[in-house]
Amino acid sequence: MSELDRPHVLVVGGTGMLRAVSLALAKSSQYVSVIARDATRLQTLRRQADQSAGDIYALPVDYRDSDALRHALKTATVRRGKFSRAVVWVHAVAPEAPFIIAQHVGEPNKIGRYIHVLSSASADPSKSDTSRKQHFGKIKTLRYSEVILGFVRTAQGSRWLSHAEISQGVLHAINMNLDHYVVGTVKPWSERP
Repeated sequence: MSELDRPHVLVVGGTGMLRAVSLALAKSSQYVSVIARDATRLQTLRRQADQSAGDIYALPVDYRDSDALRHALKTATVRRGKFSRAVVWVHAVAPEAPFIIAQHVGEPNKIGRYIHVLSSASADPSKSDTSRKQHFGKIKTLRYSEVILGFVRTAQGSRWLSHAEISQGVLHAINMNLDHYVVGTVKPWSERP
């Protein structure tokens, strides 16, 4: 694969529960830019990718700061081109961040893929919300997908997903090209931990 053909992927939240996603994408000959607040964790991730022939561009930025986020995204796209794919885990404290990120995914002649990683709360049956999908649907340069993080039912009750289970599930959704995927389960809702 030539340097010009290498896809540029963004991972938001890529030093925590999506760490294995960042490393797997980097190892698969993709340019990977990772946004996280902790610069030390980002540099550790970058060194780990370097050891396995991966390539990670660290973007230390707090996505709650919209201006800083826009600047970091612009810097990354100037350096490596528009994002062909984004894997985005953003806490509810930054409601603008997912849409700011989406503006940098894809191009008019090359649709990008936006994989939105969402907490189990987004699957709450008492709160049907289609506005998120409609809002992303207005952005003509991207294909919107959702990965819902559920829980695991056990003989002792239920538990939240581990980081390894989350990363495996997100990678499965990416590799299978799924538009909607639940890691674990969200049913029955009454058994949510």
